[in-house]
Amino acid sequence: MSKFKIIFLIPVLFILTSFQSYGYESRTSISVGTFVPNSEDLDGWEEGTNVTISLSKRVSQSFYLHFDLSGHSTQAEYYGAGITGKGEIQTKGIEVIGVFSHQNNKLELYAGIGLGIYMNTLSLIVTDGYYEYTYEDDGRGTGGVIKAGMRYAISPQAFIGGFIKFFGNNQEFRFYEVDSYGNVIKYEESFDFGGTVVNVEFGLTF
Repeated sequence: MSKFKIIFLIPVLFILTSFQSYGYESRTSISVGTFVPNSEDLDGWEEGTNVTISLSKRVSQSFYLHFDLSGHSTQAEYYGAGITGKGEIQTKGIEVIGVFSHQNNKLELYAGIGLGIYMNTLSLIVTDGYYEYTYEDDGRGTGGVIKAGMRYAISPQAFIGGFIKFFGNNQEFRFYEVDSYGNVIKYEESFDFGGTVVNVEFGLTF
């Protein structure tokens, strides 16, 4: 098992061993908002819509684990030097985030850090007016996550809220070139498909 997978499973194992004391309290929510592609590798790409389904599990009096399933896409268009093109990146991710929470009556404030695994689909179409070139690739990215937000209880079983989340999504790509001697050269480069998510949410406590 890779070192990353071991680190990723640590909070999962921790919550499984902690269910006995606080097993009665879980929260689930759905949230919708905006994905802002603010990494340098996505300079010029457009904002997209993010949808996140969250499961929160209480581990101690002031500590929760958030399991987030999220999805979004971003697009870009290129014009210049007789070439036009467009691209799209679709991302689906699962994130495990350790969150410290402060409760004041019905209002809860929280912040935490975690890890994410993302499945990215990149598609590009470029044309010079005569020929059309396409490129598609699927791959996995990983990165750290920072999440902060608030939740307000509108009843003992329901809440509304919002959060902001910063995350990295680094994926390795392989490229091939042929030198002047006919040798094929392979090299790898990492691209960051991460950014910022700002969502509003509605959820239930059970």
